[in-house]
Amino acid sequence: MPDSLFLGVGTPNSDLYPFESVLVNLKDGTTLEMSGERLKMVLSYLPSAGYGPLQTLFKDFQDKFHGLQDWDVKDVLVTSGAQEGTALTINMLLGLGDPLLVQNPVYPGFAEIIRPMEVDAIPVNVDGDGMIPEHLIQVLEERSNLRDKAMPKN
Repeated sequence: MPDSLFLGVGTPNSDLYPFESVLVNLKDGTTLEMSGERLKMVLSYLPSAGYGPLQTLFKDFQDKFHGLQDWDVKDVLVTSGAQEGTALTINMLLGLGDPLLVQNPVYPGFAEIIRPMEVDAIPVNVDGDGMIPEHLIQVLEERSNLRDKAMPKN
């Protein structure tokens, strides 16, 4: 509604920002300037799925190099980094207490991602080539003998 005032969290009135433009001078001598609607947009919170024009760029790339996609049944999610992307994926695929094979040693950032989900982490030893197949087989065989423990799914 055009005459309504939205009081939701994280959506300040961008017309009230005190900036008219932002100038950034890069070390290579390049100067970048942002103003107008673009500046208002970058100073505001973006939609949870990411910056719309970047999503469109990725969709166009996908269509061009991998064939036309059905964007009615799939989408592109842009995150601020690998940690956030991993967390979103884990939260989408796993439920509370689900079993999950993890490499041993496990990346500390990943351990923090799965901690709130109380994931049943099943460590598998790794070497320079990844998970050691013999150890993976051993872990899965031992797990299959535990009647009260679910097997990890792919």
